[in-house]
Amino acid sequence: MIKGRKRWFFRFLAVFLILTIIVGYWASALISIRIASDEANAAMKYLAENTEYVKQSKAERTWSLIKSLRKTKEPGDYYLQASIKIGQGEYDEALIYIDKYLEYWTADRDPDMHGELLLKKGCLQTLTGDDEGAIDTLNKSLKYKPESSDTYLVLAQLYFKEGDLASLENVVFNYLEIMPEDYEMRTTYLQTLLAENKYDLAYDQAQILTESDVDAASMNEANHAIAIISIDRQDFDTAIDYLTKLSDYIDAYEDYHYDLGVCYMATGQFEDAISEFSLSIDKEYSVQSCFYSRGVCRLAQSKPVAKEAYEDLMEAIDYDGPDRDEETVMLAKDIVDNVFLTN
Repeated sequence: MIKGRKRWFFRFLAVFLILTIIVGYWASALISIRIASDEANAAMKYLAENTEYVKQSKAERTWSLIKSLRKTKEPGDYYLQASIKIGQGEYDEALIYIDKYLEYWTADRDPDMHGELLLKKGCLQTLTGDDEGAIDTLNKSLKYKPESSDTYLVLAQLYFKEGDLASLENVVFNYLEIMPEDYEMRTTYLQTLLAENKYDLAYDQAQILTESDVDAASMNEANHAIAIISIDRQDFDTAIDYLTKLSDYIDAYEDYHYDLGVCYMATGQFEDAISEFSLSIDKEYSVQSCFYSRGVCRLAQSKPVAKEAYEDLMEAIDYDGPDRDEETVMLAKDIVDNVFLTN
C-alpha cells in the first residue's frame, strides 16, 4: 500500500532516482579486450613463416640436416642449427644457436640482420615462457627494425597476457601506423582505449570502424562502443540508435538489455525500460540493479504501479548474489520506508 502522498511526488522522486542510476552507470559497462588466441600465436606464426628449414621440401631438409653434421662450425652453421631446431619445435636449443649467431651478426656488422635475429630470439623466448626476457629482446629489436609490424604483434600478445594496458595501447597504436587496415587489431585498440577510460579516443576509433569495410564482429564492437560512450555522455537517443543496430547480435553482449533499459528510462520511455530490465533479469545480468531500476520505473509511470514496484524494490533489497551492492540496498530501503506502508 502507498502512503497518503500525491502521485506526482512519486514521479518526482522516481525521476530523481533515475538520475542517480545514470550517474553511476559507467561502472557497470562491460569492457572486454580480445586478441588473437594461442592457436594463432604471433610468435609461432612469425617463426613458421620466416624460418628456412620450416619452408623447405623433404629433400632440402635432408640436405640441411647433413650440412648440420659438419664438425667445423662456421657462423652460418649456427643459424642453420637454429633453423632446424625451430622446425623440430626444440625452442630452448634453437635459442642457444641464435645467441651464438648474434655474437657474429652484431649491430655494427648489419643492423637490419641484427634486428631480425633479435626478433627471432624474442619469439623463441615467448614460446619458452620467458615473457620478461622476450619483451626486453623485442624492444631492442625495434631499435633496428622500427617498422616491423610482426614485432609489434608479438609484443601486443605479451602485454595483453601481462595485463599491461598502457604498453598494449602503445604497441597496437604503432602497429596500426604500419598496418592501418588491420581492422581486427583496430578493434583491439578500441577495446583497450575503453578499458583505460579514454572514451574520446575510443569514440574516434569506433567511428573509423563504422566507416570501413569491416566484418560483422568488428562493426558490432564499434556500434556497441559508440552506444556505451554515448550513455556516458548522456546522449541517450544516440545510444538507443546504436544499440538497436545490434539487434541481430544481442547475445554477444550480456549487458545489452540493461544498457537499453537505462536509455529508455532516461528518455522517459518507462514501459520499454521495464521490458528491457525484465529481459536482463531473465538473462541473469545485473539482477539487483535491474530489480531496483524496474521498481523506480514503475513508480515513474504516469500511473504508478505500487504493488509491482514494491515487489521489485524488495527483490533488490533481499538480493544475495555475489555482486550484491549495499548502496543499491540502501536506496531501495529508503524508497520502501518513505513511500510504502508495510504490514
